[in-house]
Amino acid sequence: MSQKNILIQANEMMQKPRDAGFLSKVSMFLITVFLCLGLIILSQGIKYHYVSELEINARNLAKGYSHSLSQSVEASSVVEQLIHDKLKGISSIITNTERDLQNEDLIALSSQMDVEEIDIYDQEGVLKLSNIEAFVGWIPPEDHPVRDFMDSDMRFYIEPIRANTITGDFYLYGYERMEDGRTVQVGIDAQKINTLVGGFHLNSLLEEMLTHDDVAYVKYISSEGIVLGSSSGEDIGQVMETEESKPLLNTLDIGEFQLVPKEEFHDFHEPVYLSGSEAGTLLIGISLESTRNAIRDLNLSMTVALLMIYLAAVLMIYLLNDKTRKLFDLAYEDDITRLPNAKYLRRMLKYELKQSSRDRLALIMVHVPRFSRITMSKGHKQSESILQDIAKNISAQDIEGARLFRYSEEKFMLLVRNYACKETLVDIMEKLSQVIPLQGERAAEKRYNTLAFGALEIGEKYGDEVEALKDVLIALSNADEDAPKPYVFFDEVMERNIIRETALENELKLAIENKVEDIILLAYQPLMDGKTETIIGLEALARMKSEKYGMISPLEFIQIAEKNGLMADLGRLILEKAVLFEKKLLEEGYGIRVAVNISPVQVIQDDFVSMVKDIIENAAIDPSFIELEITESVFLSNYELVNRKLKVLRKMGFLVSIDDFGTGYSSFARLKELHVDSVKIDQYFIRKITQLVPADLITGDIIRMVHKFGLSTVAEGVETREERDYLIREGCDVLQGYYYSRPMLEEDTLTYIRDQND
Repeated sequence: MSQKNILIQANEMMQKPRDAGFLSKVSMFLITVFLCLGLIILSQGIKYHYVSELEINARNLAKGYSHSLSQSVEASSVVEQLIHDKLKGISSIITNTERDLQNEDLIALSSQMDVEEIDIYDQEGVLKLSNIEAFVGWIPPEDHPVRDFMDSDMRFYIEPIRANTITGDFYLYGYERMEDGRTVQVGIDAQKINTLVGGFHLNSLLEEMLTHDDVAYVKYISSEGIVLGSSSGEDIGQVMETEESKPLLNTLDIGEFQLVPKEEFHDFHEPVYLSGSEAGTLLIGISLESTRNAIRDLNLSMTVALLMIYLAAVLMIYLLNDKTRKLFDLAYEDDITRLPNAKYLRRMLKYELKQSSRDRLALIMVHVPRFSRITMSKGHKQSESILQDIAKNISAQDIEGARLFRYSEEKFMLLVRNYACKETLVDIMEKLSQVIPLQGERAAEKRYNTLAFGALEIGEKYGDEVEALKDVLIALSNADEDAPKPYVFFDEVMERNIIRETALENELKLAIENKVEDIILLAYQPLMDGKTETIIGLEALARMKSEKYGMISPLEFIQIAEKNGLMADLGRLILEKAVLFEKKLLEEGYGIRVAVNISPVQVIQDDFVSMVKDIIENAAIDPSFIELEITESVFLSNYELVNRKLKVLRKMGFLVSIDDFGTGYSSFARLKELHVDSVKIDQYFIRKITQLVPADLITGDIIRMVHKFGLSTVAEGVETREERDYLIREGCDVLQGYYYSRPMLEEDTLTYIRDQND
């Protein structure tokens, strides 16, 4: 796209909100300019003379004051650092002492190091040792700062000055965590600290700076924007925004009728440096009274009529520009990042696609994975800060021909013009994936420290911005931020896959809402007794029958359910169907159990136990006829929680088994701790029976080890007679697989059971 076209489009966007009455407003503006021209010419000489002289003097004065203040603040900072080092040193002495300490040791150490309080808390938060024996045995309340430190991951921390909870005296406290989990607390009297730090008389120094006639006030502001000192003694502790000093001439608004400053004072901001680094800002307020009087005297000869016309024109222009700017920002700018928003992108893309001869265009969508988790764990303020950092870092790359937009909550969009080839887009995405990862403390959050990209080359077939944005979203949905190449280009296969996935997702929702009964079906595979080879149970296996695509692989529809947050509801539906079938079996006199696979997503739900209980109670059957199969992976990050839930379920009467044992998390060392009844040996070990010589097999060893823990074993995937003979010989309790029967639908299962019992 040529520069001329860009200017034309920008001009259209900016002018459209103010088309009505535009010519009359411009005419009035021109008249006002001519009327004010004489006033401007007459005032220029005196304005520049007085203001330039005042600005030069004020600037030199600010530099001199800044140097003096730097020396004072630097000395004060040294004293504060010594105090903090002292707290750190005392804590380190205690934590590195190998022998057991007594109260007498702390009394001696406090006297030697000239501190008022040394305490040691045990792992439970009880004050066990102290140089003040009256404190021993004290237990801090839950909201006490020492509790906050003990619950945190910090090793050492110095908190702001606060009152001692017991005595009410003010101290500066430092904390350090000992290797055995105990906590050391060291306190220094706040009066002593204030005496040391306050000896440099910051406010006195600022008051001395008022000797110059035009200096009205002086303030010292920290780098965080906090007022640390003031010549008037006011505003100390308040937060102020610091900024670079504006030229004083810019404060003389030549649209005002007297050509005088609006304000009584002008603030000069001069940085204060400590050890070569900027530590704060010296704010000096210069009185503009003398300059005001000089300019006012110059303009007394101007008529009231000219002044009124001038003010009316200025007010008109101000209101017009302000309204236009606010409307434009409201419509087209993102509040957080200050980038153009999705609406602006659609408008620009629509314009580009309508051009008869358009430039080579591409869209790159940048996704911040798991951003909702960041918001939930860090809060909105922190997440907004991360978005601002990402926007700043992408913009800093200065990608030729590219413009950045904030597309949605966790997505950005790059519109790239006139790129050379597809490899150019690849280079852009690889560059961004290397540069964007967050810095500083946020870098530790590695699971958030990734980006994913979806790319679309906009060919001639695209005549609509909606279609282009849809396709780049499809590309992004196929990108994996953890892959070696976290970017994907759109192709038509993706579109077909998305259409299929969306259709299957909608059918799953219909099945869950019980609007279509025969979408989710259960097939049952017999569980055979390892001694008698009679049927003792069934495993319920979920099947999906799509109205559009026919039978769907469990791997496919389970993955779709997990991806779209449907797994918990789908698991409930499967359990309900299995329990109803078990009820039918019991009504026909067949007392065999039904095993149901439980998804890890279900287990970690807060209401999992109550949900299972409700289903059983509604069906009015004995829980002992239902076996819950839990995969090993569920124990990875929720071992204690899951094990507690399994204990409750077993007490209620349910049978619990571990599925696919031997390929995941579980170990024999932990097996005795788990609240389970049986272990299902993974098919991997069953296949080895026919692949390895007997001396190399460990399947029998697994069976015997499980039996030693008092648990039964189930072999799944038994397909050959050789496998069956080996497992029976090794004492496996239950056998399951194609050797006995393939999974069957309900009616076929009932027929099979009847035949087995004839």
